[in-house]
Amino acid sequence: MVARIGKEELVAGYGRAIRRDTGSIRLAELEGELAALLLGRNEIDAEISREGCGSNPNNSDGLHRALLRRAENQERIARVAEAIAGHMAQRPESLLRRDLRRYIVVPGSVVDVYFGADRADKERLVIGPSRPTDTDRCSPESPLGRALLGKRAGQTVRYRCADGHLQTVTIVRVE
Repeated sequence: MVARIGKEELVAGYGRAIRRDTGSIRLAELEGELAALLLGRNEIDAEISREGCGSNPNNSDGLHRALLRRAENQERIARVAEAIAGHMAQRPESLLRRDLRRYIVVPGSVVDVYFGADRADKERLVIGPSRPTDTDRCSPESPLGRALLGKRAGQTVRYRCADGHLQTVTIVRVE
């Protein structure tokens, strides 16, 4: 049995009531949808690149379909981001600061990334001081650290390594 009380639900289970904040549940659902949309955007961009490399990209039905999918994806990303902003605007300031850390890479964040196009080779990095985890440490002053700071899950950024070559990194998740 579920009873709704304002923005909370009381869920009866195992002989006791459990209180859930439905605003947090909805926010988590929106976050998941946004992450999936952002990763889907990278796949669509790769498809556009493949389709645009043909002999005459202007006559490619695949390219036109991919461009339409990207426009629809961008429109949905904007709607979900707006819904997240609406939910966050109603949250107390302390919760807002905590929630923003999950969206934006800041010193102390734990970040899952992959380099180049190899999505199977994910790495987990800690930006800043070491934590007792199984992650690699990345200094915020390093080229990679500077490239990641202020970015969000789903973004792909390029940075110049210390040896001078360009590297691409995609942010999968921010904790």
